[in-house]
Amino acid sequence: PALVSYLFPVSFAYTAIVLVKLIIAGTGAYVLCRVLRLGPLAAAFGGTAFELSGPMIVHAGWPHTAVTCWAGWVLAAGIELLRGTHRLRNVSMLAVAVGFAVYGGHPESLVAMGVAVVVFVVVYLVARPRGTAPVVRPLVDLAVGALCGFGLGAPLLFPGVQLALSSVRN
Repeated sequence: PALVSYLFPVSFAYTAIVLVKLIIAGTGAYVLCRVLRLGPLAAAFGGTAFELSGPMIVHAGWPHTAVTCWAGWVLAAGIELLRGTHRLRNVSMLAVAVGFAVYGGHPESLVAMGVAVVVFVVVYLVARPRGTAPVVRPLVDLAVGALCGFGLGAPLLFPGVQLALSSVRN
């Protein structure tokens, strides 16, 4: 979201960042609700509720929301991959969403969102009806999409890892 601020004068940069975060969060939650087969009105309510929720709207100016605003897109791509539909499109969508989340620049939020996504995937797999679709291939697709996303974020991750390794006491 911070990259969009370069398109605006400095006096409007902060406002642009906040609005882009809210748009990404709302559209991602809308898409997630549609992937969960909710109707358009329910999905619009879900997107609005997420983007105007306390953690998003109160902390919109802080860097951790630059990571968490991508949660809806990551979860939507994950569910579609677990269903086994449109593999290339959904692996690409997952990779791009994870890459943008990495470029959000807040590693603690990235770890927290990663844990939440893993818990969501496990619960989704446990709760789905038995005999619906294979499990191994979608999980491989999820791993490939996540690795590709981290590959897209490698220019930011590698210097961060190098700095973290040199700043921790042995």
